[in-house]
Amino acid sequence: MDKNISLIQMYFEENSLVKADIDSYNNFIENRMQDIIKEMGEVIPTIIPPEMQDFKIILDKIEVEKPSIVDADGSKRPILPNETRLRKISYSAPIFLTVHVNVDNIQRESFRAQIGKLPIMLKSKYCHLNNLSKDELIEKGEDPDGPGGYFILNGNERVLITVEDLASNRLFFAYKGRDKSYERSR
Repeated sequence: MDKNISLIQMYFEENSLVKADIDSYNNFIENRMQDIIKEMGEVIPTIIPPEMQDFKIILDKIEVEKPSIVDADGSKRPILPNETRLRKISYSAPIFLTVHVNVDNIQRESFRAQIGKLPIMLKSKYCHLNNLSKDELIEKGEDPDGPGGYFILNGNERVLITVEDLASNRLFFAYKGRDKSYERSR
């Protein structure tokens, strides 16, 4: 029995309960957001000025920075989760998109624009607390044993609730015979 307890204890010392959530969030930012932009590809306006044959807006690279704040003096600095709790603001980071404007198949302009802000999951790769030691977490005003995997919105901590379902909106039939039992879904 002691072997089982130590094995389970060892597993959770290396893997937190929210590791899958954090990994999924990191994958969304690093891969899925760019995939979504790639799927959109080009934007062709419905009204093109008469002097132009072809006009396209090409969506290119999307980037998410780490959370920061602009102070009253105009300076930009990193913001930590504890400060967002105290100031009742969201722990979020700007999202930037690189855009190219093509007129008659010639690239006329390229620019990088902020298109929004994304809430940042604590302890994800985009969080300032990522890979900090227990002493560093205490120094930053955080619980050193906190697993992360949640968001701070308007100063309040919000957690994702994972729900696993067999298959939503599906009808399951179960047939039971003498020697066999199986399920079939439609």
